[in-house]
Amino acid sequence: MGSSNVINYDDYAKKASLKGEFVRLIHKDSSLSEDEKSEIIDCGLKFLTGEEIEI
Repeated sequence: MGSSNVINYDDYAKKASLKGEFVRLIHKDSSLSEDEKSEIIDCGLKFLTGEEIEI
């Protein structure tokens, strides 16, 4: 990832919001590696906030 921003996913997971639910769903998916979870969460949060997503 080219982002220099550090995102604390636990902060989102504690919130009753769409972003929080998204983070909780990805974190509990045992079929994904930790790297995959981080990448998916990063892209998903960018999408939900309207940021440009680099693939």
